[in-house]
Amino acid sequence: MTPESSVDECMLIMSENNIRYLPVFDVADQLCGIISMSDVVYETIHSQRETIEQLHSYIQST
Repeated sequence: MTPESSVDECMLIMSENNIRYLPVFDVADQLCGIISMSDVVYETIHSQRETIEQLHSYIQST
């Protein structure tokens, strides 16, 4: 994975391969981080909450 990889890409790879951690490499192929399944779940929940809040605001404004 690279820093530009999406959360959805990470989730797909982790789910398909039944793994809990993914290494992240920069353009020089140096390890620059590790993403855990907890990181992916947290980001997914955060994104869904934002969408729900936006929809609530939209519904209340119409």
